[in-house]
This record gives sequence, structure tokens and C-alpha cells, in this order.
Amino acid sequence: FFFFVVFFFFFLFFFFFFFFQAEDGIRDRSPSRGLGDVYKRQVSTQSTWGSNLVTVIAMAVHMQFSGDAQKHVQAYLDYYNIVGNDDNGQVMSEAEFEAYKKKVQKARENRLYVAWRNSKGMDCKMVGPSSSCFCGHRYRDHNFDNVKTKEVHCKDKKCACRLFSYVPIYGSADLKCLCKHSYMQHDPRTKKCKTAKCTCSKFISNHSCSCGQRYPEHTTVFESREERQKQGRAVDPPHMKGNLAAGMGGVTDFASLADGAEREVSCFGW
Repeated sequence: FFFFVVFFFFFLFFFFFFFFQAEDGIRDRSPSRGLGDVYKRQVSTQSTWGSNLVTVIAMAVHMQFSGDAQKHVQAYLDYYNIVGNDDNGQVMSEAEFEAYKKKVQKARENRLYVAWRNSKGMDCKMVGPSSSCFCGHRYRDHNFDNVKTKEVHCKDKKCACRLFSYVPIYGSADLKCLCKHSYMQHDPRTKKCKTAKCTCSKFISNHSCSCGQRYPEHTTVFESREERQKQGRAVDPPHMKGNLAAGMGGVTDFASLADGAEREVSCFGW
């Protein structure tokens, strides 16, 4: 009888614990607010508007602002979406901000669409602002406004990266070479392992994509709006004309955040 009572109380404890955890997950759902929200999700930042307050969640820190403070927070989020890290940590004046927008307007309206494509032509990943490069920096840290030359090299002058190369990693995950060393231990230009005594001459990974192909069977492609339209690929919808968000790459809507295989299944209803 004693063991039965103990088991019963343990059952009740775990039931209520997981039940309320799941309920919290349901309550915390954030509604979509369009492509601006797509960008904010890419940079792990969200804004949820209420009648008199805005909740900002950034890097697992929860902050609440009421009154005029919400307007200033939203204004900075809009500013960051456009400027990114181009201000080098010094917020631009209103005049500088307006001049910056005029400078990048043409390049942003006719931006480069960037995708990680397999050998069969499927865009397995659409590159966004927070997508990682082989050099360890994000796409937003590269010269994505070089539309004509497509020379999307890293803005960090100390970085050897000369062209953005997408790596399929998420969060704290890692991508390792057959030599068992991380991609971060390889030279971003030559792809040769930098670890002492390692004989690896080029990064090769057996990472399997959801499309069924391996990492070496993919490549990062840079295309103009016209080039994608000729191939029948997705571009920004008409109502997004004039969007100046930084480093949007291949992100056009929420569907573009899904894997290529998942988008294809969704389109054909399989």
C-alpha cells in the first residue's frame, strides 16, 4: 500500500508539472505581423503590441515598456532592421539615418537573393540576416549591398572570408569535417584545417540535408530578382517594394524560413 501511495503522488506531480508547462507554451504563442516580424525572428528579437505596452523578448531577456517608451523601442528596432551593424555601435543622427537610407535604397530594393541550393536545383535553405557563414560571422555582417559584383565578403577587415558561404547550423550546433574538427577550425578561404598536425586539406562533411543530399552537394548561390524570376523562383511580393531591411537575402515570407523539402511537400500537399 505504501508503494502505491508514493506512486500515485509522483504521478500527480508529473502530470500537473508537464500540463502547465505545455499550457504556458500555448499562451506564449506570438502572432505573425508580416515580413518585419520575419526579420525580428531571424535576429531572435520579437515585439508584441498590446493596447498600452510593448513586450520585447531578446536573447531570453523579458522587458516591458509602457507609455512613450514603446515608441522609442519600436523606432530602434526599425532602425536596426535597416542599419544593422553599419553604424559601428554609434547610433546615427536623424540626418545621417536619412542619408544612409537614400544611399542603400537602390541596392536594397534590387537586393541579392541568397540560397543554399542542392545539385537538383532545390533551394534547401533561404539565407537570412542571421544565417551563419563558414567564417563564423552572420550574413548581416557581410557586404550584401554589393548587388552588381555579387562580392559578398565579410565586413570584418580581420576576417579572411571573401565570399559568404552558408553553413547549416542552428543554435549551439556544430558542423564537423571528416577530420573530426569543427568548420571553425578551418580556413574560411582555403577550407584547409588549421589544427596542428592535421593532414586535412579541405573541409568535407557528411552532414545530411532534409532533401536527402550531403553537404558537398550544395552550394551558396547569389541571384538578382530578374534571374530568379526567369527561373520561376520566389521573390518579394509587390507590396514589399521599398523594403529597406538589411541582409534579407532569400527571405521573402514566413514560408521561406522552412526547409526546401518542407516547402515542396506543403506546395504539393504530400
